[in-house]
Amino acid sequence: MEIHVPEDELKEEFIRPAAGPGGQHVNKTSNGVRLVFNYLACAWLPADAKERLARLAGAAASGEEIAVTAKESRSLRRNRETARIRLDELVNAALEVPTKRKKTRPTRASKERRLASKAHSSAIKKNRRRPAEE
Repeated sequence: MEIHVPEDELKEEFIRPAAGPGGQHVNKTSNGVRLVFNYLACAWLPADAKERLARLAGAAASGEEIAVTAKESRSLRRNRETARIRLDELVNAALEVPTKRKKTRPTRASKERRLASKAHSSAIKKNRRRPAEE
């Protein structure tokens, strides 16, 4: 199940310059989008997911907010969509509970195979040695 961050919980800022072709137009307009999401104030996000979200966001997380930037396209609409998709993917990744690793022990057969392999290697190396003079 994919979760989408509600619009009312996002702050949208327009930045420049956006990238891509467009000449002077790119330098004059603010087509880059920066979405800011206050994840700590979010009621629907569980506490453990908030911790995972902060870890996954890395440098994009500052204090209680996460900022996602999109400025690859010169189209404002496309940059908005890209930023929303990135934020949704980040939140959905944080909502996935990682499975705990089960401790395992080597089986008796694997131990025996390992020891047999070591003995075989040892015998090969022993046969390479110069014979001892008596």
